[in-house]
Amino acid sequence: MNSGGDRLLATMGPARLSHPEQYGTIMDDLANKGVDVRFTEGQFAYGPSATRGVPGNLVLDPDASMSALRHEYGHFLDDQALGFPGQRFYYESPDFRLASEPSQYLGEIRTARQLGDDAARAQLIRDYLGEKSYLIDRYYFTQDGKPIPYGTLR
Repeated sequence: MNSGGDRLLATMGPARLSHPEQYGTIMDDLANKGVDVRFTEGQFAYGPSATRGVPGNLVLDPDASMSALRHEYGHFLDDQALGFPGQRFYYESPDFRLASEPSQYLGEIRTARQLGDDAARAQLIRDYLGEKSYLIDRYYFTQDGKPIPYGTLR
């Protein structure tokens, strides 16, 4: 569940500095739940575990904004709510992966609107539509194995 980037970093600054208490609470929760957190510049993703029942891993830029952190943490919470079903579940049931994206992006879009960052808001909308297209193009197929073109799903 890879995000396009940290569209609100310039407006919000790094979460560890702008929201230290909330940052600490989220990072503590991830650690306490056994999530492998790796800090990699320019990367933002929560990936479900290959093992069913085990939390996945989170890759995060060390200077991620609170908006980007909440987005990836939201994917973790969605995975947790399903009981950590594992990577195979998401591959075989792409509806669940696709369903996780709108709420995470809408949270970021709402934050951008509240902060008055129209450029970030517009880019987040494009990021969401791109992610949706990516998932549909790669994971939705007819019963005979042919891809379903984006825009024809109902």
